[in-house]
Amino acid sequence: MMRTRFGLISALVFCGLWLGMASAQAAEPVFPPQGGLQDYTAKDFFAHPKKQKTYTENWYYEFELDNGYHMQVNYMKTNIGVIKGVCGVQVWLMKEGQKDLSIGRELPLDAYKEDRANMQINWRKRNGIKGLPPKGHEIYFNINKGPGISANIKFGRIVKGFVPGDGVYKFNKKKDEEMGVYVAIPRARVVGTLTVGDQTIKVRGWAYHEHTYQTMLGNSFMRRRYQSRLHTNEQTVSINLFETNSTYGKFSHGWSYVATDQGVTDIFPTVNYEALNSTKVGPYSVAQGFKATGQGSKASLNVEIGSKTLLQRFSLTQDMSTMMKAVVKAIIGNPMFYRYNTTTKATITQGDQATPVEGKGFYEVMATQ
Repeated sequence: MMRTRFGLISALVFCGLWLGMASAQAAEPVFPPQGGLQDYTAKDFFAHPKKQKTYTENWYYEFELDNGYHMQVNYMKTNIGVIKGVCGVQVWLMKEGQKDLSIGRELPLDAYKEDRANMQINWRKRNGIKGLPPKGHEIYFNINKGPGISANIKFGRIVKGFVPGDGVYKFNKKKDEEMGVYVAIPRARVVGTLTVGDQTIKVRGWAYHEHTYQTMLGNSFMRRRYQSRLHTNEQTVSINLFETNSTYGKFSHGWSYVATDQGVTDIFPTVNYEALNSTKVGPYSVAQGFKATGQGSKASLNVEIGSKTLLQRFSLTQDMSTMMKAVVKAIIGNPMFYRYNTTTKATITQGDQATPVEGKGFYEVMATQ
């Protein structure tokens, strides 16, 4: 496994997407997004800055490439920092049978620049995103740490994004903490170039992009997050679930959906799931797959996901010094990410018509306790 040190702030920020410290108190309420489904628009593209010191915003991308690579890219900005906060980009590159690569770049907060006229955000000139989906979109990055990694990837056949209701989860009785969720690109084809070290290859495949923010460190509410994507030529089946800890009464919610090239065909805001074959992997018991059922406005969804190959077991503290590990664990615990190739079988039922979808997909578990 090839890594470069991510840095304390970046570790906290990446965990800030889904992690934080739980407290022993009576169960607090969670208020899901209010209202009907909305289109993803220009107002959702840029940052949603908040005053809280633990505010964090993430532009997360996931790629299933035809050459067997799975890649995740996360651009971020945050108020967490010694003085004024930081921003940056992190890339994870995985392929079955090969060493995975984890590499990132942390920048001062003023490196984050918005160009609203051209629908573009830069994290310095060589790292950024451009174009409002579904009209067009591209991402680019250039990180010179370790072996070095850079890419320029363009999106096509982009399915229009969506926002679940007003897009905001509210936490606790005062509703003074929140998490925003915007599914900017539910399904798209991508082409581009990827360079690792001195080797450049052309890539093509499928992509998913979500944009989120939150005002608190995450394991103040999060116990597990499950996400899985299956892309075929006909359909994308996407499962996004999070399970809160006992502080929030083990609430379960998400924004799962089914999409074709013509658009998102249905959303499943509440999905019942059953963890399968839980096995201890490192410090946590991790479900090696799950069954999920959901009812949308038009169809029902039945999915079974079984892990095939562990591509990456990723701890934010594993490459840190003993002192740094102690600091991070005191703040956010010991979060772990488990990333698998999967076999996925789904059935989408609308009226009397049942449509099977199956293939090789991707499955990730984030565990905090």
